[in-house]
Amino acid sequence: AWNHHDHRPWFHEQNETRLTRALPQRARGNQSARTLSPPWRYPIRDHGGDVSISNVVSTYTNVNGRRENQDSYAAALFEAAGHTGILALVADGVGGEGPNGRLASIGAGQTFLDLVATGNVTDAQLVQAVARAHQKAREAAGNTTLTVLRAYMGRYTIVHVGDSRAYMLKAGSQALQLTRDHSKLAELRERGVEITPQIHAKYRSSITRGLGHRNAEKARPDTYVGEYSATDSFLLCSDGFWHEFERENNYLPGNAQTGLETLAGRAIANGESDNITAILINAGALL
Repeated sequence: AWNHHDHRPWFHEQNETRLTRALPQRARGNQSARTLSPPWRYPIRDHGGDVSISNVVSTYTNVNGRRENQDSYAAALFEAAGHTGILALVADGVGGEGPNGRLASIGAGQTFLDLVATGNVTDAQLVQAVARAHQKAREAAGNTTLTVLRAYMGRYTIVHVGDSRAYMLKAGSQALQLTRDHSKLAELRERGVEITPQIHAKYRSSITRGLGHRNAEKARPDTYVGEYSATDSFLLCSDGFWHEFERENNYLPGNAQTGLETLAGRAIANGESDNITAILINAGALL
C-alpha cells in the first residue's frame, strides 16, 4: 500500500511473497523501460481514506523457474459518493520467453492504475480503458490476457479477455467461476470434445482472444455484472494458479494469504511450469 509519509509504492518481488521497498519515483530519473517496468508487480494503492487496502487484498506471484514473470497484478481503492470501492486486475502476458508479453501485461496494468488516479471508476470507463490497454499491447508487439474487477457498494463489474479467471468465494462454499475462458480448450469442451492428455498438451497455451491481437475482434472483452455480500471475496488469477485451483475443486486450502501460498506450493509440487499469480479481494470488507 502507499506509505502516507513518503508516498513510495510497494512492489511484489517476482519470485517471493514478501514485500520489498521500491525506489521513490523521483529518484528513478529517466531510466530505461526495463528498469522502470521490471517483472515485479504494480503498486497496491490506498486512496488515503479510513479503509486500508492491506485489510482487503492478499496477493501471491511466483516466476516459478521461468526466465521472467510475465504476469502482472494491481489493486487500488477509490472513493465515490462517500463510499469506498476497489479496482483489481490480473494480466498474463503471452509470448514465450521474449519480452513482448511481459511488456503487454505491464501496459495493461498501468492503464487501469492511471484510470484510478483520475478518481471514481465507472463501468463505461472500464470498457474504454480496455481499448487503451489493447493499443499499448499492440505498441509492445505483444499479447496479454486481462481480467479486471470493479467492486463498489455491493455490485461488481468484471471486464475480461483471455484465460485468466475471476471467481467469487462464499464462506464455506465452492468458489464460483465468473468468467469464461477464451481458449481453444474451452471451445473444444463446449463442443463436447473429450479432452485427452494429447489434446490438452497441444492446446494448453492456446488462447482465442487477447489484448494486442492484430484482429480487433479477438481483443474484444466480455463484461460480467452481479452483486456481492459482506461475506464474499473475489479471486483473480492467471492459469498457472487456477490449474491447481481446479484440482482442489475450487477451494482454497486456508484463509487469505495462507490459502494462496499453500495452493501455489501444491501447484509447484505437482509440476506447474507457468508463472503463478493470484490476488484475493475481500470486497465485503468495503461494505
